[in-house]
Amino acid sequence: MEFKKYNPKNLSFVLKIFLGFFILGIIPLIIHFVYTMNNFDYVKNQVTREILSKNNLVSEQNNIQKKEIEKTIELGEKIIFEQKIKFRNYFLCIFFTCLALFIYLSLKMSKRIVYFTNQMEFVLKQAKNGDYSARVKIDSEDEFSKIGRAFNEMAGALSKARKKELEYLEKKKKVNCVLKKTVKKRIAAEKSLLENQKQLENIVNERTDALKKANQSLVSTIRELNSNRRIASIISKLSDDLYRCTDIDETFIVAGEACSELFSEFSGAVLGYDEKKGFLKPVYQWNSKGVLHGTLPVKKCPAMLYRTNLNKDNEKSKALCPHIQRHDSRDFYCVPVFDMGENIGVISVNSIKNNTEISERKWQEVKTALCAVTDYFKASFINLSLKNRLKIESVQDKLTGLYNRRFMEISLKKEISRAKRTDTYLGVLMFDVDFFKRFNDRFGHEAGDRILSEIGKWLLNNLRKEDIICRYGGEEFLVILPGINPENLESKAELVRKGVENDIRIKYETQLLSVTVSIGGCCLNAEHLNESIVSMADNALYKAKQSGRNRARFCES
Repeated sequence: MEFKKYNPKNLSFVLKIFLGFFILGIIPLIIHFVYTMNNFDYVKNQVTREILSKNNLVSEQNNIQKKEIEKTIELGEKIIFEQKIKFRNYFLCIFFTCLALFIYLSLKMSKRIVYFTNQMEFVLKQAKNGDYSARVKIDSEDEFSKIGRAFNEMAGALSKARKKELEYLEKKKKVNCVLKKTVKKRIAAEKSLLENQKQLENIVNERTDALKKANQSLVSTIRELNSNRRIASIISKLSDDLYRCTDIDETFIVAGEACSELFSEFSGAVLGYDEKKGFLKPVYQWNSKGVLHGTLPVKKCPAMLYRTNLNKDNEKSKALCPHIQRHDSRDFYCVPVFDMGENIGVISVNSIKNNTEISERKWQEVKTALCAVTDYFKASFINLSLKNRLKIESVQDKLTGLYNRRFMEISLKKEISRAKRTDTYLGVLMFDVDFFKRFNDRFGHEAGDRILSEIGKWLLNNLRKEDIICRYGGEEFLVILPGINPENLESKAELVRKGVENDIRIKYETQLLSVTVSIGGCCLNAEHLNESIVSMADNALYKAKQSGRNRARFCES
């Protein structure tokens, strides 16, 4: 190991220290030197001043003494100058001796310090580079050696600690390698887990979406089933109610009530067809704040005219239907009800508010339910119509429109029982057309049938509604008159006789034909009343014919 002993860079710090001490020691000498030199000058000046003052006093006495005094001054100045020079040389000698001593001690001391510091620097650099084997050389027992020995002990301890640390680090390195491998495996496992998690999340999301769709579909299906169940329940009730109906007009009300329950979110009406007047008139309406239906000719109803279901999108419906013309901003659906070319009526369903958007699905439900209502309503209407027709045909004479003899016999029993129960009179008029066989033989059966038909119409239009008018057989007619008394019975018989004689006219070919009738009547009170009243009226009729015809005769009550 080499050291640069006297390099100024290495000595600068030590020299500065000793230079400082040197300056601190030399300054008092310099001060003493300056002060002593100043004292020499001061003494010189004081001696010169005294001598000159004495010289001035002596100069007045003689010049010889004056010259001696001047010589004395010069001698004194010379002596002081010589002493001054000696003192200066002495001071310089002391100064340079001290300077040499200080320089020597500085170099000696600096060598020791620099040597120790170089060793310390070298050892520390080795330690810095990781080499803890370098040591400071111990060649004395001074303080620097103590520091070096302590440093060597510290370096030994650090070396041992370093070895232990290296061993620990080696073990830790091995552990870290294992840990790195474990971490890599863990990272790979986590990546795989994340990928699996993402796949699982995607599967769960797909399943969730599928479940949501299935749930929505199920909810929609449940709603549809509930709606269908509700519709089926209402339609089932409608079927039962229609089955219990005994009157055709009642079927319109029942159908309307079912529609108002089925289509409570809409307005609408059930319109019936009046065959005599050729008009559609509302029989039942619900939610009248929607479209108000009024009476209209069947020719102006496109649903009846085209015999098809109509909605808002059909331009012909707007152009023809007065209801839709007034509310052309509303959605509607009209279904005609008819059978075998016979008009029955129309069921119309409309949105309550203008420009209301109703889903196609909702309208489809309305159409389906409305068609079901229409089918049940039509079936019930047809059933009741057939029943009424059969009933009418079973009790009504087809030619005259009057009740037949079978219905008369049933009604007679009922009216006799009612009259006895209420203690009132019951009257019967029996009449037939005079010389009807001769009339048929002359003009034909067609003319005879027309005469009988006109008589039936006249009787229906001119007698009371509670009177039971029957065709008894052939050209014979019988009228049961409840609650009539004998006087009124005679007036009624005369009304019939004159009415037939004066009002019945038929034009046959080029002739205007008329007939007369003979009438037999009988009126009994509750006490004497029984079914023989018909035979008693028949006997009175026989008497009228015997007495010349075209007249009325009455039995004795």
